[in-house]
Amino acid sequence: MELAGTEGVSSVSGIIGGPRRGVWESSNLWEQEYYNYGTNGCSDGCGHYTQLVWSSTERVGCAFDNCADGSEIWMCTYDPPGNVVGEKPY
Repeated sequence: MELAGTEGVSSVSGIIGGPRRGVWESSNLWEQEYYNYGTNGCSDGCGHYTQLVWSSTERVGCAFDNCADGSEIWMCTYDPPGNVVGEKPY
């Protein structure tokens, strides 16, 4: 997928099963991923969390679509992007 006007923008997506959720519930699932600030590391898949809290990000846009199996796919774009390897999110 290519998004128009997204140069320098980072995106994060995830598939969420179960009942329909709103943007707050969906982003809360990403927020719960474990990140250890002391070691600047995390378990597999905490890139959703670090992008969500990246200190220099000023704008976030999210959208979702329903999948045939009843799950949802969410995608959020962040500008300016974060998740810079070796840098702490805040």
